[in-house]
Amino acid sequence: MNLFARVPPPERSLMKFENVPNALGKFELFSSAYSADPTVTATAKLVVKRKLFLTPNVLSEDPVENRLLYYQACDDIHRCTLPCSIEDAEILAALRLQAEFSDFDEDKFAKHEKLVYVHSFIHSLMPRSFVRGACTCSLARDVAPLCSLEDYLPETLVALYPSHPWMQLIKHQYATMTGMKAEEARTYYLQYCQELPLYGFHLFVVEHREDASVWHMPKQFRVAVNVSGIYF
Repeated sequence: MNLFARVPPPERSLMKFENVPNALGKFELFSSAYSADPTVTATAKLVVKRKLFLTPNVLSEDPVENRLLYYQACDDIHRCTLPCSIEDAEILAALRLQAEFSDFDEDKFAKHEKLVYVHSFIHSLMPRSFVRGACTCSLARDVAPLCSLEDYLPETLVALYPSHPWMQLIKHQYATMTGMKAEEARTYYLQYCQELPLYGFHLFVVEHREDASVWHMPKQFRVAVNVSGIYF
């Protein structure tokens, strides 16, 4: 596991000669520099995650390591650093709900379904910093696991398909998991992610800036790097 400094827009692992106090000092400078700019989300954090996956499709025998990999997979799915399809996103969202909030509650879901969906859609139209600050409303407290779909789904997919019936399809998947224990749901989530084509890869956005007349590939594309090589 490595320690990563996440300061928008890039994320990077701390070098051996860097220390946590210096990283925190840079975070404070970043926050103060953009505190007056409403278009910039001035948040920064330290994240513990695996940097190199030597055996990406094999579960560890250490339950603590698997728990950390589960949280890393949740974060990668949400931030779209682990690409997946719409169907994959729905199943993974339901598994995460089951892991974090136990069995599906039909009465609670039916009572708030419409409000939650509208609330989530409105959130998707707001600046992220405002949404996070405004998430103390009674609706968010009453239905915390469902108050924002963006917390359980890939951000890019939600933005690309705002009219997709996310809530209804996740509800269906979530209801079928009744009786599944939290640890079992986390294991299934991690195993599902391990079956995705780009699990264990690091993705880098590459942009060609030279003479376009001699470049016969897309101007912008992603390079995927893992233990077995480099792919694009």
